[in-house]
Amino acid sequence: MALGIFEDEKPPRGIGGLIDWRLNGMLSREIKNGRIGGGFKEKVVIPFPERIGSEILLLFGLGRVPDITYDRIYDVAYTVTQIIDSMAIKSFAFDLYG
Repeated sequence: MALGIFEDEKPPRGIGGLIDWRLNGMLSREIKNGRIGGGFKEKVVIPFPERIGSEILLLFGLGRVPDITYDRIYDVAYTVTQIIDSMAIKSFAFDLYG
């Protein structure tokens, strides 16, 4: 599963909030502890996250909400698809826009 997160959206909202809830607040804790920031093009891989039915959770930073543009979305989506391809992942779920 690939999930976009914003740098200035704490705790995560939308699908990110649902995933955080399913992981008992793990994403919120990692954000609070500074291990996940959401900066533009930041990448974090969480292997074998229990309770979401996925082998990995790939978090990718979207930067700040006011700075989001179609070009930034394109850049991040392209980078994520390259990462997914390099990891030889055959199927994945992708929530791009926070």
